[in-house]
Amino acid sequence: MILQAAGDLQKFKLQGGGIEIRQNVGAPLPEDVQDTSENAHDKKDRDNNGIRYALKVGKTFGSHRLDMGRRLVITTYQTLRDYQFSLCRIDWSFVIFDEAQHIKNPNILATRAAKGLKAQFKLLTTGTPVENHLGDFWCLMDTASPGTLGAYQSFRKTYIAPIRQAGASEVSQVRLDVGRQLRKETGALMLRRLKEDNIEGLPSKTFHLGIKVDDDHYAYHAALDKTMQGEQLQRYNTIIDVVLESKEQEDSRGQTLSGLHRLREISLHPFLLNQGTLNAPKNIEKARDTFKLSGKLHSLLSILDEKKILLKDAVVTPEEVSGEDMSRFNFINFEGVNSGSDESLDGNSLKLLSWQEFEAFCAELYQQYYEGTASLTPPKDHGADVVVLGRENVLIQCKSTSQKRYNSLDSLKDVYFSKPGYEEKMNKNFQTLIAVTNANGYSKRILKEAEVYGVQMVSRKTLEKLLKKFPVTRRQIQRRLLEPKLFE
Repeated sequence: MILQAAGDLQKFKLQGGGIEIRQNVGAPLPEDVQDTSENAHDKKDRDNNGIRYALKVGKTFGSHRLDMGRRLVITTYQTLRDYQFSLCRIDWSFVIFDEAQHIKNPNILATRAAKGLKAQFKLLTTGTPVENHLGDFWCLMDTASPGTLGAYQSFRKTYIAPIRQAGASEVSQVRLDVGRQLRKETGALMLRRLKEDNIEGLPSKTFHLGIKVDDDHYAYHAALDKTMQGEQLQRYNTIIDVVLESKEQEDSRGQTLSGLHRLREISLHPFLLNQGTLNAPKNIEKARDTFKLSGKLHSLLSILDEKKILLKDAVVTPEEVSGEDMSRFNFINFEGVNSGSDESLDGNSLKLLSWQEFEAFCAELYQQYYEGTASLTPPKDHGADVVVLGRENVLIQCKSTSQKRYNSLDSLKDVYFSKPGYEEKMNKNFQTLIAVTNANGYSKRILKEAEVYGVQMVSRKTLEKLLKKFPVTRRQIQRRLLEPKLFE
C-alpha cells in the first residue's frame, strides 16, 4: 500500500487526525472530534505521553490497523517526517531507505524520524554517501547500524579532525589512512558498486520466469516450483534464528549483513555455507544426488532432463562451484542425517560441515569437555584454530577433509609450533595440544609422529563418542561463528 496523501493515507488516519509534528504536546482533542472507539486508543496514549497519534496503529483497530502482518508499506520521507510518532510505534521487519542521501543531515526531522523507526533489518541505498563531508557518512551509518561508528563527537575527533588539521603536504595521505580505517570498521556493512563495474557493450539485463515458448513469450514451468527441503531448509532456518537472537544482544554489529550473505550461500547449495565449496564428481549419478540437495539445482536438472540436454552441454557458473580435484569428492548417504538445528550433531553430520563450521564445532565440543571458555582464532594466526582456557589450557588445530584417512603432518606441526606464540601472547601455559579431523582416522605414520611431538590426535570416531556426552547443535555452531575471534 502507498502511504501518502494521493494514496492510502486517509484510510489509516484517525478521525480528526492531522500532521503529527504540528501539535502542542498535551493539547486536548479538538472539540469537533468525538471520543469514539477509534479515538479511545489515541486518547489513552495522548494522556500517557503527551503525544497525539494520527494513524491507526495497534490491535484496537483490528483489520483496519496500519501495522497488519505481511503488509508492505511504501511511503515518502515527507510522510515519514509528518507521521513519525505513529510510524515509530510499529515493529517493522524490514525498513529500506532508497535515495538515503535525503537523511544525511542529523538535524532535520526526516532523519530523526528515520533513526527512530524500529526494525529487525535496515537497508540504505544511495549513490552519494558523502556529499559535503564525512559527517554525512556517519549519519547514514548511524541510521543503518546505530553505534557502529560511535557518537558523532567521537567520530569527528577520530576521522574528521585529522583531515582538517593535516598540512597541505600530508592531507592526501591522511585521507587515505582515514578511508582505510573507515573501511575496516564498516566494510562488513557495505556493498559498493561503481558505474565502471558494468562492462560496456553488454545487452541490458532481462529476467525471465519460465520456459521460452517462442521469441516473445515465456510460460510458467512446474519444474521451477521447488522449495527448500532437508539440509538446505534446516541451515536456512538456523541462520535466521541465530541472527534474530543476536539482535537482542548489545553488540550485534554486522551480524545481520553477515546473515544475509550466509542465506545467499545456502540458497545456492547448503554445502556453500560459510565459504564452503562444492566439488562436482565425475560420477553423474552421485553428482545428481548432491545437486538435488539444492532446490535451484534440482529445478535445473529437471528442466535439462525434460529438454533432453546433457549436463555437460549446459552452462552452469556459480562462482563457488569448483571443478578442481573432481574425483576426490566424498559423497555421503544422507539417510538418517540429523538435521534439526536444536538436535545434537552425529558422525554423519560432521561430513556436512564446512571448514569454518568444523572449527566452531570443535570449539563448542571442547569448551564443554574442559569446562572452560573456548575461542576461535583469526585466520593466519599462530597456528591453532581454537584456544580453550579451562581445567586445562588447550590449543587445537582443526582439519576438515573429504578423505577417509588423514595422512598429513600439517595439523600436527601447526599446533605444536603454535604453542610458544600463544604462551607469550596470552601469558598462559598450555598443557595440552590437540589435532582434530573429521576423517575416520590417521595413518600409522602420523600417529607415530604424534607421540614424538606430544600431540593428541582425534578423529571422527573419537568425536562421535564425545558427542554422546557433550552434544553440539547447529544453532550453537552458527552462533559461535558470529562471535568475535580471539584478539579481535
